[in-house]
Amino acid sequence: MATIFDMHPKQKIDEAIAAAGPMIEEGAEKAHILEQIEMKQGEEIYNIALARRKAKSKGFSSDLYFNVDDLRFATPKIVADYRAERLKCDTIADLGCSVGMQAFAFAKTCKKVFAVEIDERKLRYATENAKILGINN
Repeated sequence: MATIFDMHPKQKIDEAIAAAGPMIEEGAEKAHILEQIEMKQGEEIYNIALARRKAKSKGFSSDLYFNVDDLRFATPKIVADYRAERLKCDTIADLGCSVGMQAFAFAKTCKKVFAVEIDERKLRYATENAKILGINN
């Protein structure tokens, strides 16, 4: 299954998300925003922009990739950090890592983290998020 990153350059994706954000803030209709985005994956762009508005409530950076459902099921940062400190070790696996929020917390306290996800889109988002956060272990 192709992801948004396979269909568009990252710069174009980021520009579209940045353009959608203010329109969402202004209360523009979803259909209008999708018309303005003019990308095959417009719905996904819209969902990322919408989720970024809500990201602060869970303590996440608003430049990461996730949609509203990903954010809803993500471990809040404060909880992820607590678990990571409690489970500090050399190697740990995050099975069903989704877009990587718990795995990123583990990366701060463990030498090696295996982030496993069956959903290709979520795994690609986790990979991009790790790059943004400078995480490589």
